Amino acid sequence: MFTPSLSRLARRASFLLSLVALLLLSSNALHAQTETTSPKPRVKAMQLVGGKVYYNNVPLSAGDAQFYAMAKSAPAAAAFRKAAKIRGWNYFWWIYGGLNAVTGVAQLSSGIDEFRAQGAANVVVGGALVGITIPREQRRQRLLAFGVSEYNKAVNEDSWED
Repeated sequence: MFTPSLSRLARRASFLLSLVALLLLSSNALHAQTETTSPKPRVKAMQLVGGKVYYNNVPLSAGDAQFYAMAKSAPAAAAFRKAAKIRGWNYFWWIYGGLNAVTGVAQLSSGIDEFRAQGAANVVVGGALVGITIPREQRRQRLLAFGVSEYNKAVNEDSWED
């Protein structure tokens, strides 16, 4: 029976990781192209369009939106800060969980019985780590919507006081 050496398994695992990295980079590039070609909303205040915050027709990250909101509304700034933290941790969980799952698939496909149980565990743990980000992203969207509405309320109140 043929049993691959550890160096062969390492090459196979590094190939799979490289393939996943290339797929992630290409999907980000395609996403960036669709964002730049999409029509920009015409806004005077902050607006949430498709999960992205816009201010004066300029897309902002949650951290940048927090910077703008600090002068006008403390609750909006806090919501944007929380949304930025959630996104940062979600990137970590996506990468760590994805690497765990890919390592598990490599172990399962190695053909060595010693690695099968560990590979199955890695696939399950990796899938769970990626899966926990779904409700976190939903919470992030709610925080962004709350932050935008609070900022716009504060801006409208300021305009009435002038």
